[in-house]
Amino acid sequence: MTRSRLGAWCAVLGVIVASASQGCSGDSATLDGVAGTTPSLDGGAGTAGQGGTTGKGGTAGTSGKSGNSGAGGVAGQTGSGGKAGTGGAGGSGGAGGSGAAGAGAGGAGGVGGTGGSVAGSGGVGGTGGAGGSSTCDNTGDCATCAQCAANGTCSTDYQACNAEPDCSAFFQCAQPCTTQACYDQCVQAHPTGANLYNTFAVCVVCGPCWNDCDAVGSGCGGAGGTGGAGGTGGAGGSGGVAGAGGTGGSTSCDNSGTCNTCAQCASQAGCVSQYDACINSTDCMAYNQCTDPCTTQQCYDQCAQAHPAGAQLYANWAECVVCNECPVDCDAVGSGCGGTGGTGGAGGAGGAGGSGGLAGAGGSGGSTSCDNSGTCNACAQCASQAGCNPQYQACINSTDCMAFNQCTDPCTTQQCWDQCVQAHPAGAQLYSNWAECVVCNECPIDCDAVGSGCGGTGGAGGSAGSGGTGTGGSGGSSSCDNGGTCSACQQCTSQSLCSTQYQGCAQNAECTALIACLQPCTSQGCINKCNQLHPTGVGPYTIYMNCAVCQGCPVACDGPGFGCP
Repeated sequence: MTRSRLGAWCAVLGVIVASASQGCSGDSATLDGVAGTTPSLDGGAGTAGQGGTTGKGGTAGTSGKSGNSGAGGVAGQTGSGGKAGTGGAGGSGGAGGSGAAGAGAGGAGGVGGTGGSVAGSGGVGGTGGAGGSSTCDNTGDCATCAQCAANGTCSTDYQACNAEPDCSAFFQCAQPCTTQACYDQCVQAHPTGANLYNTFAVCVVCGPCWNDCDAVGSGCGGAGGTGGAGGTGGAGGSGGVAGAGGTGGSTSCDNSGTCNTCAQCASQAGCVSQYDACINSTDCMAYNQCTDPCTTQQCYDQCAQAHPAGAQLYANWAECVVCNECPVDCDAVGSGCGGTGGTGGAGGAGGAGGSGGLAGAGGSGGSTSCDNSGTCNACAQCASQAGCNPQYQACINSTDCMAFNQCTDPCTTQQCWDQCVQAHPAGAQLYSNWAECVVCNECPIDCDAVGSGCGGTGGAGGSAGSGGTGTGGSGGSSSCDNGGTCSACQQCTSQSLCSTQYQGCAQNAECTALIACLQPCTSQGCINKCNQLHPTGVGPYTIYMNCAVCQGCPVACDGPGFGCP
């Protein structure tokens, strides 16, 4: 959801209270009538509308001519020709207002005419039209369009707000606001009024004033199919409601070229339920507005704390858009979503030990395994939908885990990472569970499990060599240290000489968390910090490393430099 712009919302505020002289955030929000004298939304031709009340369409038309300054369509609304006239209510009113009145923006017929209800049905299937010439949109000004919509499509929501004292009180409170904090205080002080206002504002901005009020920039989804053709009698105005029209056909929203375009489409298709849940929640819209100016993680965290329910609804919508409907346009993998992929293949059987006691190498996974994809990122994406899906779901469904993920994005130092862990301890643990599953279990090759602190996969250690000459029986431990890298040697020992010690660490969550913490360390201070964060993991880690480095790989891993005797 593109974060809403307070300006468009404020332009709508001006419709609510007559005494407004300026809108919030400094924008003009006074919506005078067409004649420019009152906020009742009647134009100068409003007087002409009295003829319409008598039910005599012809009389209303004559009066309409005398009120040319009222811009026609207003005259029809005030006269309410459709309500009083017999038969084709809206049509009669329109005919009576021939001349200046009849040429109005069509909204007149829509309000009173029975045709208005016909126009609204066009939205289904995304094929509807704008409802003819009666649409309020494209006036060039959000306030002008909101004034029109308050008399037409959004009249019910407008009247509901106008009739509630708390809604007017909310307007009076929010009118001078120039900061989000001020606006939030008004929402807290007048929750009933704020909710009614929000309903009216959503109707105006996301419905009949889509273009004039910058619906997409204000947090509305993409425009649906245009409304159906107007009914007889110039149904007009209500046709615009069909903006919530069809889903636009069977084509996917993704691959549109931009994340914003795809999100706009998804909000009216696969993610419409999450989108509606957010825009119909005052707290979600408040969270959305709160995060508008944010450029730091601290700012986002403060907004989440101020609007926890709204933050969760927003997260639900964002996850649906990025991870489900727009994985290409919105870079799902880079955003922390997992891609789809085949389930992991079964591992092959371990090779039999040689006569010298060497461990057989583990069999490779089946062809559908996530590993061996070529990159750690690609494998992680696959694993998140396969073997590590429970851990992945636990993280993305946790606000604290997603907050931790966002917090660590810019980190380039251990201090930064540690601060994120302290700020989001529960989320850090869920993230660690997922990372351990991916790196150590599902992607040991692509993600360098051994180099990351995990042991390699492989067959069990071979039996001692026959003959009793002393060359067997050790499980082949000495052969691991054969001039290769320290990482390769450790992987070998974790499946042979040091397999017991390795399992003792691998099965200890604090030990694996300690290993992950130590990875970026380049100073003793960093190492000490990790030891403090994961004290119960230090013991099993030290036992394993003493075995792997000092006994199994003293040459490859520089045992003396490690402190081995």
